[in-house]
Amino acid sequence: HRSNKHHRAKYYFRGDQAKDLRAPSIRRSQKKMRSGTCGKGPVSKESRLKESRLVSIADWHGDFKGMTRMLEAMRLVQKSGRSWKWVGGESKLVLLGDVVDRGHDGKRMWEFLFLLQQQASGNVVYLLGNHEAMLLAGDYRYMTLPDVCRYAFNGELEVCDAVNQNQREYSSEWGESFCKHEKAATARDCGHDIFRLVQAVTEAWGPQGRIGQQMRQGVKDGTVRLTYRGPSHGSILFAHAGLDLSWCSKYMGNHPCSYQGIQTRLQVALQANRTYEDIAKESFLHDNSGPVWTRMCDNTDDTEVCGAIKSVLKTFGASRMAIGHCPQRIGQTVESAGIRDRCGARFLLTDTFMSRGYNLDQAVSRRNQAALEVVGGQVYKVYQGSHRCHQLPHLGAL
Repeated sequence: HRSNKHHRAKYYFRGDQAKDLRAPSIRRSQKKMRSGTCGKGPVSKESRLKESRLVSIADWHGDFKGMTRMLEAMRLVQKSGRSWKWVGGESKLVLLGDVVDRGHDGKRMWEFLFLLQQQASGNVVYLLGNHEAMLLAGDYRYMTLPDVCRYAFNGELEVCDAVNQNQREYSSEWGESFCKHEKAATARDCGHDIFRLVQAVTEAWGPQGRIGQQMRQGVKDGTVRLTYRGPSHGSILFAHAGLDLSWCSKYMGNHPCSYQGIQTRLQVALQANRTYEDIAKESFLHDNSGPVWTRMCDNTDDTEVCGAIKSVLKTFGASRMAIGHCPQRIGQTVESAGIRDRCGARFLLTDTFMSRGYNLDQAVSRRNQAALEVVGGQVYKVYQGSHRCHQLPHLGAL
């Protein structure tokens, strides 16, 4: 149902990206990127290392090649032989969650990002998405078979040997669940043999696993979070799906509804010894109104949603809220509608259907690439695929 053959949009983008058909006055509101940044003037290596710059990217869903190419184009990483290194200096990178699932490279991406975080000396921040929360809770229904096999020992299972020997065949299964059973509560529902396979995933994301330990340590250190705001980057509140004050009232208890209060509560939920069974019962993390699951973006009543957004921004001393989670595309096509702003540009929806796990096509993935960039307090929508920037109006905190 996501076949690219039947769902081509007439134009690459609409709105502030439809540059080929825009009126001259609209075209002038955009400018071309210079040296991987929207900041004014040419950017030298030295100035890039010192400038106050934040880049926010949402929902890469298991697409390692797409993510690394975008980070390289934005002058945050550089390939050195077969490895990658951080070259962003003091720039801040905020990933809005859903790095995993739907694509084949979830495990590879988290290993890369944890290594990048070490190189960047704390300048890489990860926000948990609902798909990370699902893996922590033992729910693997959206993993692809090649991704699951990356966790298994080589030669241990015939099905993974078949994947390794037929990479071309499995490259066509982006976005397809290895379980083939969308309503499965856990991988156990997919059958005994498959459950044996994903025991390796459970171990890796568990208290003693490599990813699980790094994830829990990041929560403890504050580099893995549910919410974030850069202290000198335009007062934007970042969350994967959004933030609802009713969720705070329901789950925060004695903890204040603040960045640190939410982080402290997350540290309790993801203590070092907690297993996936424990985390699966953690309503704080999995509630439909929470920061990884809320669908406030789907509310078409602007009066209601903008009122809620402004209440949150006032509580958190922020000027805008930026989220992923809600793909912005043109109808039912695989083409992106670009980053959408609502509520007078105070609510930014930045998931632009970039991952091949969704659009199944590298060319579409490149066209759909988008990020937020904050340089010197000015906020830009960055359309990496067309090398264009769109400057947002300056807004003060509420």
